[in-house]
Amino acid sequence: MSVDTPLADLLLCELTPDDLPAAIVLDAEAFDDPFSESLWQSLLEGRGCAWLLREDHDTPVLAFALFSCVLDEAELLRIAVSPDFQGRGCGRQLIQGALSFLQQRGCCRVMLEVRRSNLAAIRLYEHCGFVLEAVRKAYYVDSAGVEDALIYICTLAQPGDS
Repeated sequence: MSVDTPLADLLLCELTPDDLPAAIVLDAEAFDDPFSESLWQSLLEGRGCAWLLREDHDTPVLAFALFSCVLDEAELLRIAVSPDFQGRGCGRQLIQGALSFLQQRGCCRVMLEVRRSNLAAIRLYEHCGFVLEAVRKAYYVDSAGVEDALIYICTLAQPGDS
């Protein structure tokens, strides 16, 4: 896999059971508190859905976005991009593609929360149409201290909306 691969050539596809181990590995690389395999499976067997970004069906997962969906609303639970592909627009391509798929499935609203200090993620979300909705004070408490969570919302137009 080359970091010179043009973004237009990357494949956005829904996560399949065969992709789950690779998504779990990337989750563990990206987060200090990765989801367990059983949580991933429970989400995907229930109200969860996830999309991947890769060069083609036989290449490693470059990025994933995991959502929980209830009726016409979704929540972005996790997004991760392989370190070699960060800063190249993969996250934007992944979120925009996932939002399009969610919209096609009848989703009207997508929510997410992000640490106040995660400026790169905030820029990405705002670029993709998310708007700051609320602040959860002192939401994150860990060895780094206490930090607010920012709640962002993206409203997706549906057929017939004016």
